[in-house]
Amino acid sequence: IADVMIADKLLDRSLKLLKKAAGEKKCLFRGVGEVTKALRKGNSGIVFIAADVYPVDIIAHLPVLCEQKNVVYAFIPSRKMLGGAARSKRPASVLFVKTPATESPYESLYTKALGGLKEAN
Repeated sequence: IADVMIADKLLDRSLKLLKKAAGEKKCLFRGVGEVTKALRKGNSGIVFIAADVYPVDIIAHLPVLCEQKNVVYAFIPSRKMLGGAARSKRPASVLFVKTPATESPYESLYTKALGGLKEAN
């Protein structure tokens, strides 16, 4: 299922983006339920999914939903890495970063990560 696994420089950029977005209010959604709800409401952004989620059925619907809503998604190697990037002590299965408003602190990181992920897809 891990189709778009990111690594190296793109992974570092994405984790940096998640750390910046975690500092802002209402910019980062954590967990399968919250992310699914945000996607169904039509929010745009980037979805980061942990590749080591077991059982896979928990996150299996997310890539399909992202493609239906034209939202970019990528797989991060581990849940622990994803949770740490979101400034949480707990591992996270899925994180969703909303498209930043103008003059947002993470706007430049978002555009760089989005460009890299679109190339990877």
